Amino acid sequence: MTTAVSILPAQQLAVLNDAYRKAVARKRLKAALAVAVFLAVMVVAAVGAEVNLRTLFTYFGNFISYFDRILKLDDGTRVWTNFGEWFWGWQKWLKMLGETILISYVGTLIGAVFAFALNFFAAENTSPSPWLRFTVRRLLEFARTVPGIVFALIFVIAFGLGPMAGVLAIAIHSTGALGKQFAEIVENADMKPVEGVCATGASWLSCMRFAVLPQVVAGYASLRATPC
Repeated sequence: MTTAVSILPAQQLAVLNDAYRKAVARKRLKAALAVAVFLAVMVVAAVGAEVNLRTLFTYFGNFISYFDRILKLDDGTRVWTNFGEWFWGWQKWLKMLGETILISYVGTLIGAVFAFALNFFAAENTSPSPWLRFTVRRLLEFARTVPGIVFALIFVIAFGLGPMAGVLAIAIHSTGALGKQFAEIVENADMKPVEGVCATGASWLSCMRFAVLPQVVAGYASLRATPC
């Protein structure tokens, strides 16, 4: 079965071809402009970041030699001469592992203590005043939003390399994370016992201690800090 193909008149076909060429030209112009803008932004970013190609090529060998250094032990011998020491290295890594666990534990514990002290001021139903609630909430947001590595770098500059920087960085992040979770638990507490304790003339601190804390302490114990 044959199909007839209609042939447009030369004048109409020329108009369509001209429109097609213009459309292709516009598309290519847009692509060229996009590439030019991208390159310009890359140049500005490189200048702002102080990218130095000479430095890159000068020290590029250090990057290549890294793969050679990982195949050496601390004494300079190759890893295959003492494979057990390279793979396990328990005399060194066990101490470092214990130190890391202690850093996490102490940092989280400190963060939990500060979160416990601040969460009553951040909860809407227990905060003594709106401005105090606003301030504490912003502090908790800042503590949990900024990456822990940023705090760690700041404390490394201040205190040097060591457990102190890690403990403080984890403590700040844990304060923000746990403080928010603690405050949410407090906001779900039943306020009728609080009203009863306040009716006796008790202070705000006594209301938190005897009316709110017994309701939320189990919820506190079930939470954990989010990882940095």
